[in-house]
Amino acid sequence: MKEVLSTFLSFLISSALYAQKDMDLTQDQFPSAPDQVLQLESPLFEDSPLDFTLQQLQLPAGFDLKAGLVIESKTATHYHYTITYKGTAVYGSDVHTIVSRNGQQVNRIIRTQLPSLLATEESFPAPIADRIRTQQGADQVQTDEKVWVISENRLIPARKVEIATENKLHEEVIYTDNGPLYTIDKIKRHHMAGSNDTTVTGYVFEPDPLTTAQVNYGPPFIDNNDADILALNTQRKLKSFTATYENGMFILKNDFVEISDMDSPNLAPVTSTTGQFNYTRSQAGFEDVNVIYHISNHKQHLDALGFANLPGYTIHVDPHALNGGDNSYFNTSSQPYRILMGEGGVDDAEDADVIVHEYMHAYVLAATGNNNGSIERNTIEESLGDYFAASYSRSINNFNKEQVFSWDGHNEYWNGRMVESTKNYTQLNFSSNIYAHTDIFASALMEIYGLLGRNTTDEMVMEAIFSLSQNTTMPQMAMFVVEADQALNGGVNRKIIVDAFARRNILDISIGLDEVNSGELAISGTYEFAHGGQLRISSPEVNISGYSIYNLSGKPLENKNLSESVSGISISSDKLVSGLYLVKVYLENGLSTTYKVSRF
Repeated sequence: MKEVLSTFLSFLISSALYAQKDMDLTQDQFPSAPDQVLQLESPLFEDSPLDFTLQQLQLPAGFDLKAGLVIESKTATHYHYTITYKGTAVYGSDVHTIVSRNGQQVNRIIRTQLPSLLATEESFPAPIADRIRTQQGADQVQTDEKVWVISENRLIPARKVEIATENKLHEEVIYTDNGPLYTIDKIKRHHMAGSNDTTVTGYVFEPDPLTTAQVNYGPPFIDNNDADILALNTQRKLKSFTATYENGMFILKNDFVEISDMDSPNLAPVTSTTGQFNYTRSQAGFEDVNVIYHISNHKQHLDALGFANLPGYTIHVDPHALNGGDNSYFNTSSQPYRILMGEGGVDDAEDADVIVHEYMHAYVLAATGNNNGSIERNTIEESLGDYFAASYSRSINNFNKEQVFSWDGHNEYWNGRMVESTKNYTQLNFSSNIYAHTDIFASALMEIYGLLGRNTTDEMVMEAIFSLSQNTTMPQMAMFVVEADQALNGGVNRKIIVDAFARRNILDISIGLDEVNSGELAISGTYEFAHGGQLRISSPEVNISGYSIYNLSGKPLENKNLSESVSGISISSDKLVSGLYLVKVYLENGLSTTYKVSRF
């Protein structure tokens, strides 16, 4: 093996992915592997989803699928598989089969595109996990295994090492004989036992003091090192929430969240003998209560929408962590999964936006089975966290509804983020910073929220999350929201959703999702056509003599001259790959009409 350690540190980029605060960080681009989306109207598999998926994909020799996560969303069952080659996993490549909840139809298979050039040799790098662990300052090696990687459309042998230090570090390092390829930071940064039916009370910010006071950051509404400023303490609200009663003591723990001391500064969670947790913001107990209240409240909201199976465990949260640093993150490096919240600047645990944003990382991981991906995919995940944070706060108070992290950010400590944007998706570059463009996708969702309300929008977005893969793009995620509306609501909100994304050029306004009736010609079935079904065109006045299908470059893909003119035709998209197409319809009077339609 070639010596790689002399230059190892220069290649290993400890990328602070998923941080709430924009730290101008970089990460090597995940291997390019666009998803191919297929609609399958075929009957349900006879033996197993895996057998059916293999049959449909017809993978090249040597490739196979390894079954992984199976999880139910509100309208479908999702089967996730890892692609393998000669028994070894292809890193970052997966297949996702979506089956209707009634078990009658395979809705879609999402697959990662495989490289055209396979490995010419099978010499995997020698294991150097302990040396990597030492250089990175990690305490333990969690996994060390051979993997294939896709690089420049080639499949090459590599090795994956997962290292961790509890609460501090959780990384995947991918390297070949030629040296490291990239480092993936798996920490999602911010920038049960006993009786759980006991109701207690405590003071919280709801969602933060600036929003309830309807003021911007500035004296006297400033952090001032957690001082008990009257203007801030008067913004506290007395709320009820569920806790645990054990051995004569009320403990901040319920089925959803447990307040824990897992990192410095070491402050034990507060307890009570009376069931009252009445703290001012200068006391550490105030942040403890703020966290358990807002996570419990948000979890109950999503449960009521039909997603009670997520995240599937009690999240542990340390409101006083990271040695007082000004950041927070969702960490999966050790069990149980946890959220660590810093106290630098404005205490992160004082702002409901930060709490909800970090908690949503747990939902995405549980719904999809992965928390890695391309820069654009990770930007989408941060956008989803920002959206749900803004949705939660807006349901309480509309003040500064375009902001997220209204109290924690937008001050001298950091700039915060927005859920309002005039950006154009076609002009964006997703190269290194996953926080640079969170606003564009979140702003489209908030526009939909403004028209449809919290419950409808949250439900559609939650259902769409289950389709998020490691290489999902914003247009694909936008279409997952459209499809969620179709599954949940019969597509009644389709135009509102498409318009919101089209305004930012995430979707094309003319993608053919709406039906057309021009008087002379009527077109229907555009949604079915987009998913492999039939496009129906009728002409009550002048008969149709034929049609042509072109790609957007003008290349003809199909020409059909009818032997006898008819008043209506059906056109199938089952042989078309994903993309936009032009359908030109010829009438017997010599005129023609062209439509733009989509295939997903």
